[in-house]
Amino acid sequence: MYACPHCRERGISLAGRLFLGPAGTTDCARCGKAVGADPDRVYTSAAPAVAAFFGSFFVSSLQAHVLVLVPGILLSVLLLLTYATLVKR
Repeated sequence: MYACPHCRERGISLAGRLFLGPAGTTDCARCGKAVGADPDRVYTSAAPAVAAFFGSFFVSSLQAHVLVLVPGILLSVLLLLTYATLVKR
């Protein structure tokens, strides 16, 4: 659970946090108010996955695709959970 920017209580679930986008919102389980993610930080968090996607065009084997894509996606998810801050909506 993550702290809500409205009530400062732990009311945002992991699944709710993962599906927040620049315009997406989720409701706090404690206070019921809408919470979103900072759009600039969400775009920055997506950069490793986008770079890995385009970088995978330059490799030829399936194993190389996996070795390029998986770390990029994992890094993007990690950044989304740690770097992208929650904001009031």
